[in-house]
This record gives sequence, structure tokens and C-alpha cells, in this order.
Amino acid sequence: MRQVNSDTCFASARFTPSSQAGAAHGVDDGAKALALLEGLDFGAARVHAARARFLAGMARRATAKRGDMAAHKAARDFFHATLEVAQDLGWWAFAARATFEEARSAFKVNDLEGARRALEREAGIQERRGNLLGVSEALGSIGHYIHRRAGRFAEARDVFERALDFAQRAGDAQQARWSRRALASACARLGDFDRAMALYDELQVHADAHGRPEDRAELRIKRAGILRLQGDLAAGTFTDLSALLAAHLELRGPARLDWVARTYLFDPARGLDAIEAALTALGVHGDADAAVPRARVVEVYRRFIRERPAMAGFVAADLLRWEEWGATRDYAALLDKGAIADPAGVFAAAAYVRSSPDAAARAQLDRRDD
Repeated sequence: MRQVNSDTCFASARFTPSSQAGAAHGVDDGAKALALLEGLDFGAARVHAARARFLAGMARRATAKRGDMAAHKAARDFFHATLEVAQDLGWWAFAARATFEEARSAFKVNDLEGARRALEREAGIQERRGNLLGVSEALGSIGHYIHRRAGRFAEARDVFERALDFAQRAGDAQQARWSRRALASACARLGDFDRAMALYDELQVHADAHGRPEDRAELRIKRAGILRLQGDLAAGTFTDLSALLAAHLELRGPARLDWVARTYLFDPARGLDAIEAALTALGVHGDADAAVPRARVVEVYRRFIRERPAMAGFVAADLLRWEEWGATRDYAALLDKGAIADPAGVFAAAAYVRSSPDAAARAQLDRRDD
């Protein structure tokens, strides 16, 4: 699936109107690139105007620091202007890309309604071009990034239905599988377990024949989660507790996260196996950053580090992979005290601190190692 909230910028030589503009786009400093672009004189040719606006939008986004809403809003407006010119010129491939970039910029400033409108425009442009796969991808982005994240699962289900139809008409098996999986998840969240199970059964047939072992396992987890959702999870008797908890969180969302943490991570009566199972389930959702936002998982991990210091190393690898550096000082202090019990946990915590941008914590760790 395409990443609507990705920081990766799109650039291609075929959109470069002159060697000067190409050189500007290659400048490492985004502000200098923007200055070069704004200083160029492309004349009255509208084709040059479209290209210039696109590149200027990319340059403005490149200058944006994290949280710089003004720069992202400027990029969004540039891409929208590019779209209008490209449509006038009949450059439909260029128009589709411009409106997709507009959606990404809108997403960055939390303008979800603007992102939805831009993606719907992209779907319409792709359908006009006869690009059925492009329509499916645009619809999938609307369902996943707009409706699903806002908790509008009925709208997400309807959009995923359309995405699946276009993927099948395009003959793209991979996009069809993604759309079917997204549709199954939306149906499950709406309580339509029969439809969800039927979709997962279709996916399981393909996975058993052609899929990777982890794909087959994941689908079995989701099917088991639906079948056992009404069961008593607190008993912890399921043979693969981590799989069941992951499926439970997928279906119930972040509202159930506190219950999982309280029942498995912070209950002193729980054994190591149950704690590791719960952490595995949370790690799966932290990686996905969808049904349960990663930020919520990080909050639970931070509390786990404070309340169970001997096991704090269990979550270091996840935090390092996600580049969540808020626990750096906590880990440095635990390493100083020798509070982490197992050697593997010590190694993971040290690797996290060494990778952190916190120079003081890294120096503290180096002094400990000397």
C-alpha cells in the first residue's frame, strides 16, 4: 500500500523544465533550492508553470521542519495549483501525481478532509486515465488513512469494497489481497464477523498455497481472534496468547489497550510467559501503527520501563526500531544502577542509548563502560 504520510519526496527528470531547475532540485539545502526555483524565469509557457509549481511545492516541503505547519500548508497549496494547471493542459498523469502529493501535504497538517478530497480527485483522474489500479490505490488510501484512523469503519468498509472491485478489474492480485484484508478488518470492527471470516477464509486459501509462513500465521491469528473474541481472555489459556491479544486489539482498538496492560503487564501474579506474550502483541501493533496508534504503545512501554525495570530491556529493540527516544535517560539510569536483569536486555538497552540523539546519555554510557 502507498504511504500517504511518508516523508519521501517525489521527483523525476521528466518533470524538470530546465537544467537550472534540475540543479535546484539537487541542492541539499531545501531553502536554497526554493530560492533558486523562485528566481527562475520560465516565461509564459504553462507547461513550465506546472512543473515549476510542482518542484516549488516539493522544495517547500523539504524545508519544513517537523511540526512546521506553515511550510506543509504552502506545499499543499502549491500542489493544488499544479493540479489545476495540469488539468488545463490535459496532463492527466501529472495531475494525478500532483493531487496525491497535495493529499500527503494535507495529511501532514491534519487536514484530513482536505486529504480525502484530494485523494478522491486522484481516484477520478485515474479512472479517466483508465488506470484501474491507480483508482484502487487512491480509494485504499482514503479508507486507511482517513476513515479508518478516524474510527469511521462503515465509511471505510464501503471504500474498501470499491477498492477491491477496481483491483480485481485491474487484475492486480496483490492489491486485491490488500483490499480484501482491509475490508475484512473493517467488517470485523463493525461486528460483521460472518463477512470478515469469509474474507479471511479467501485470503487463507491463497496464503496456504502461495503465501509466506508469516502471512499464513497472521491470517490464522485474525481468524482465531474473531472466533474467540467473546471468550474469557483473562484466563490466559489460549495456546498462543500473543496471537489472541494481537487479534483482540486489532478488533477492539486502543480502548482495550489499558485492559491488556493492566491484566498482563502490571499484574504481579502474571508469569514471564504472559508478560512476553502481551509485549509481543503490543510490538505487532506498534509496528503497524494503525488499529492501535504507536504513540499509545510507546506510553505503555515507558510505564513498563519504570514499573518493571528488571525487564525493561524487553522493549528496547522496539523503541530503537521506531526511533522513539523518550526513554533514553530512563535506560541510561537503569544501566548505571545495573537494574536490568538479563544480559540480552542490557545489550538491547545499551544499543538503544548509543543510537539515541541524546549526547549526554551516550556520554554517561561511555563512562560506565570505561
